[in-house]
Order: sequence, then C-alpha cells, then structure tokens
Amino acid sequence: MLFRSREVAERTGGGLTIAPFHRLAELLAVRAGTIEPRPTDGRLPDGWLEALPGALGGAIGRLPDERFHAVLVDEGQDFDPDWLLLAQSLLRDPDEGVFWVFHDPGQAVRCPDVVGQLGLGYRVHLYENLRNPGSIAALANRFYRGGEAVSALRDADVDPG
Repeated sequence: MLFRSREVAERTGGGLTIAPFHRLAELLAVRAGTIEPRPTDGRLPDGWLEALPGALGGAIGRLPDERFHAVLVDEGQDFDPDWLLLAQSLLRDPDEGVFWVFHDPGQAVRCPDVVGQLGLGYRVHLYENLRNPGSIAALANRFYRGGEAVSALRDADVDPG
C-alpha cells in the first residue's frame, strides 16, 4: 500500500493499493461498516472527514484480511501521529513488514512534523535537491529555517551575483 495525495484509490492486478490516507480509511471503514458511505450528493456531513481515522481504527479489527506486506507513506510531515500508527497497524506482520515514511520537516504546512519523534526506525537525510534548478534552490534556501542548507540539482544554474 502506498499513500499519496491524489483523491483516488487504485488496486492494481499485483495487489498494490495506492490511496491517500483518508480515501483508504473511507474504503475500509465503509467495507467494515464502521462509517456510513459518502453521501452521493457530494455534501459531507459535519465531522465526517474527522471521523474517518477512528472509523479506520474500528475497521482494522473487523477486516483481518486487509493487511499489507509493506506500507509506504509519502508526505508524512502532514500526518497526525495517530494516522501513522493506524497505517502501521495495517501491516500483515508488524515485525517483518516494511513501514517507510517519507517526510520533509521543512514542508510541514498542515501540522507540526512528528515523524522523527515516533521512533519508527533509522533516518536517512537527503541533502541534495533533485527537484529544482539551482536558482530556485538558492532562493528557497534564503527562506529555509531547518537544518543544513540543501544543495541544488544543477549548481551551474545558480546566479553568482
């Protein structure tokens, strides 16, 4: 299973499920009967989205066959600690399963990044910017207040002046 930020859930022929956290919670919770299906008129009842994590927690106990060998979470800095624990509880074998959380504390906009505080394992620090040309990385570093500055993918693009 891989959480991503698009509002779809996809199950491929090889057993791979790709879904945002709330969408996966909705699918499992509706299947388990721990939450009512999303209204067809597009209007969500008050508190429905907020109820999804709790409904997922109830669904996990009711759907023991809905487990994964690996769970990958992207944009983990935007996850509440409880969401991460719920995601981890979806592992088929918690001792042997793979649980990876990719996060960037410098991009935490929805809530404070708590991934590093959960003791999920070892950390790998990536200091090379593979997304942006040097000029954009240099501009971003002027405003970044985290740890080490991030190097640019293409340093030749940096304007020395």
